Amino acid sequence: MAKMSGNVFDAAATNRKAEQESIGQTIKTSKKPVGRGRPPKDNAEKSITVSIRMSEETKTKLKVYAASHNMTVSDVITEFVNGLE
Repeated sequence: MAKMSGNVFDAAATNRKAEQESIGQTIKTSKKPVGRGRPPKDNAEKSITVSIRMSEETKTKLKVYAASHNMTVSDVITEFVNGLE
């Protein structure tokens, strides 16, 4: 009886392996659609993330200033820093 069970398991394993290989071929041959997603940035446009600490009052002032000038908080800080020259 154990021999018969082994045959059932062997057959199932063989079927599973064939199925996985079939799926693997599908994945390897499929290509991503062109023109979707975010375009790559030029080297000059790459930015880094900087974390700073500030009071809630300062954060509120910064956000209000940015919104009233149709800017992002990052743009406001970047323009300020670039003006330090």
